[in-house]
Amino acid sequence: MEKLIIANWKMNLPTGGVVTFAEQFSPAQKKILVVAPPYPFLAQLKGLGFHTAAQDVSSHDKGAFTGEVSAELLAQVGAHYCIVGHSERRQQHHEEHELLSQKIIQLLNRHIKPIFCIGEHGDDHEAKKTNQVLLAQLSALDNFKGKEIIIAYEPVWAVGTGRHATPDHIKTIHHYLKQRLGADTPILYGGSVNPQNAASILGLAEVDGLLIGGASLKADEMVKILLMARP
Repeated sequence: MEKLIIANWKMNLPTGGVVTFAEQFSPAQKKILVVAPPYPFLAQLKGLGFHTAAQDVSSHDKGAFTGEVSAELLAQVGAHYCIVGHSERRQQHHEEHELLSQKIIQLLNRHIKPIFCIGEHGDDHEAKKTNQVLLAQLSALDNFKGKEIIIAYEPVWAVGTGRHATPDHIKTIHHYLKQRLGADTPILYGGSVNPQNAASILGLAEVDGLLIGGASLKADEMVKILLMARP
């Protein structure tokens, strides 16, 4: 399985702008790089040759929901993927299982691949409750057996902190997830990934790709990581 690299820009843009960023990548690199920009830049990035992902989606298909963006609208601007349940959304917007399931329904109905994020907090990690927490989060997918959903394991204690899980921890957790979900389920790792640690993570057979935050805003760092994913 080819490694998939997701660049989550969050509410940022790369230095120099979108076009300058795009000029740094070869067509082959763009084939395995999915960029998740702020909503207004989805169509522009698709026009520059990237696969694109939205950072979130509404649980509604249309209507009076100011500030929300539907899966139908994402499909119209060419989004191929959409992140669902990122830890920042879970914490800042109190997103729970039922809401996340509704979002996945919307995406699947529009043939957009969900990237479903799961991960434990530091207290759970220290208490060795990681598997228990992840299993509870995965219950949002109980009604989607056999559907094409990408899982992104992002330990919350590693997101934006500069800390990252050890290769042994990542291997153990991804192996557990493969056992629960099936060997064919793509499982990405995220959490302070950068060129210094990407090679050791990508070298794990259980890891099918990366979800990258801060480093994804720097084209030179992303090129280094993509060369690791596809020499």
